[in-house]
Formats: sequence, structure tokens, C-alpha cells
Amino acid sequence: MTTPNLFITGMFRSGTTLLGIACHNHPDASIAEDPFANLFRAVRNQVHSDTHPGAAQDRDAPLNDYYSTDAEVALLDDLLARGLDRPFDPENRAWLQAQADKSIAAYAPELGPITPHLYDLRDARDLFDRAFAHAARNPHKADAPFTGFKQVWVGEFAEPLLAAFPTLRVVHVVRDPRAICASKNAQATLYPWLFMIRHWRKNIACAWRAMNGPFRDRFHVVRYEDLITAPEAGLRAFCEFSGLSLHPAMLDPSAFRDAAGRPWGGNSSHQTGLTTFQSSLIDKWRKTLTAREIALIDLLCGPEMALFGYTPDTAPADADVEGLLTQPPQADPARLAGWMGAYGERMQTLSPAEQSVERLRLRVAAGERVTDRAALARAFLFPDLADSIGRGARTA
Repeated sequence: MTTPNLFITGMFRSGTTLLGIACHNHPDASIAEDPFANLFRAVRNQVHSDTHPGAAQDRDAPLNDYYSTDAEVALLDDLLARGLDRPFDPENRAWLQAQADKSIAAYAPELGPITPHLYDLRDARDLFDRAFAHAARNPHKADAPFTGFKQVWVGEFAEPLLAAFPTLRVVHVVRDPRAICASKNAQATLYPWLFMIRHWRKNIACAWRAMNGPFRDRFHVVRYEDLITAPEAGLRAFCEFSGLSLHPAMLDPSAFRDAAGRPWGGNSSHQTGLTTFQSSLIDKWRKTLTAREIALIDLLCGPEMALFGYTPDTAPADADVEGLLTQPPQADPARLAGWMGAYGERMQTLSPAEQSVERLRLRVAAGERVTDRAALARAFLFPDLADSIGRGARTA
């Protein structure tokens, strides 16, 4: 059994790498960068098998956003209710054994393969016990007493991990969804706008739940915008939460080294050669997104944006709501990331049922009282979150 110290998560392009690298450059800390995507997928696959026995599943599919259908909501509910107390069936165990090392090889090769350490695996809790131990095997910082890893997209796993590991602390990094989408849109390969939007909402909803849940004392939110405008204050608060002392090496990006021991030049889509915390990047999205792209993000993310101090430019009353729902902006199909396969094309538009879910979200955000808890879960993942958003609208 390991005694892990830290797990960092959040939406991709949100500053998780910057925070993880800053922490890793503390002389006492070793933080692995995104090594275990396929471990999280394996647990998702087992949740699917447990929740929908005998149902077909695509084990290679991107992680779920859980919106729009009762079947998807059931997956999230089961993960949060039952946590990591779930053995792997033979099919999912075989998939895990075949896939676990691929994400490590791509993002954290300095750790080496984990599969030799997965024999006699008992359950999902045991899997992450071994994952935290593996993250601490970085040969470049072999004796670091403070260890952990960061992994994007997987905010729904914060509470199950906190429940399973009493020594663990979780940090969730949040960022304006317009900046996240603009950052990805500046790269060679693209994701569908709706894919990014719904995953941002999922991660924000899960952060909100964890902030108000039984493990809130071991859960901390860092806003990217606060971190890069006041890095010393942000990193001091991060260290106080995590159990570290702030070290000067965390405050000098020009001297950062990554988890493989190489000089780190930053992770921005807009520039290379990071030497300082670049607060000028906060509003870069205003120059790179079209008005219609901004309106789509504002419309679909607005209720959750307000939870963390982000203000939409476009109010629903001023937006072409029906046009955006029935014909949303689409990413160039020729530039969609190949790993997404057919899933990427499907996420370019909203089905009629998904449009109805989005319309319900807008009504709740405008203050309408909705008592159908299942419908609220399809729209907001957590009915309590919908209630909070609705109350805020009615008292504004």
C-alpha cells in the first residue's frame, strides 16, 4: 500500500501541466505528467460492465461526459456511489493489460512499463495503489518524499480517489472554457467544439460537487487565471494545502525541468519558450475565436462559468439560440484528431434529444423551477447543482 500525496486534474489546456511542473521543480516533489489515461479508461470500462451487464461497449472510446441519457448518468452515479471497490472482469482485465503501457510510453516514458506490476491485481483501488507507486519511480527524482501525478479529463475520479486514499489531496485546475477551446483550436489537430464544451462542463460539475462533498478538506481548486497573474500567492496557497513549503524553484519557469529531467519550454499553444508566468495569455481567445464560436461556448457553458467567476460575453437573450443548437460551429473534419475516430464526427452536432437537454439547461439557468430529477441529471449531471444554479438565477 502506498501513501500518495497529490493528484492534479482538470480539463486539458487548463494549466494542469504548468502547476504540475511547478510542483515537480520543488526539490522534495516528484509529479508524473499524464501517465495513466488508459488506467482511468479501464475503470470506466468496468463501471460500464457493472452498470450495464452484457451491454456492448467500446473500450477504446474517449472518457464519457455523461450528459443527455439516463444510461450515461447511471455510469457516473455508479462510479461516485461505489467508487473503486470493483474487481475487473476478464475482458476488462485483458484490455487493461494490453493498453496500460501505451499512455505511459506516450507521456511519461521515464517511468517505464507498469504492466509488470499489475499481476494479481485485485480491483480498481488496488490498480491506483500501484499507479501511485509507479508514479513515484521516476529515476530523475528517485528519493523525493512527496509524490503523485496529474491527469487531465478525469475530474469525476477525484472523490473515488479521495475515498480510497486517506493521505491523498486533490487539486483541480479550472480555466475559462473559451481560452481552453481557443488553445486547442490553435493546434494542428482539432476536437469538436461540443466535445470540449461538454467535457469542460463535466469537470466543472465534478469540481463543484467535490468542493461541497465529504472530502472537501482534501480538495482544492486553482483558477488558472489567478495562478498566472499572482503566481507566488497561488503557489503559496497550493503548497499550504498540499503540505509542502513554497520553494523559490517553483517560481522561476525559465529554469523548470520536466519529469524526464529536460528543460521545459512551456505548454502554450500560442507561443514557445516560456520564461515567465504569462498573464498576457488570459484573453488571447478574444483574438482567435469567432463571434459565433464564443456565443456557442457562452450559451452552453454559461451556468457553470458563473460558479468560478467567468462572465459570458453573450447572454442567451442576445444569442441565436436555435441556430446554435441546430447548426453549431464545426471543427474542420479533415483536422479532427485521428484517435477520436467516428466519435469525433458524432460530436459535431446535437441530436434532437440533446438539443432538448440544452434548452432545459437554459430554462433552469433563467430561474425556471424544474422538479424532474432525472431530467436535471441529464442536463447538469447533479440535480443539486441545477438547484443551486436555479436559485442563483431567481435571487439575482
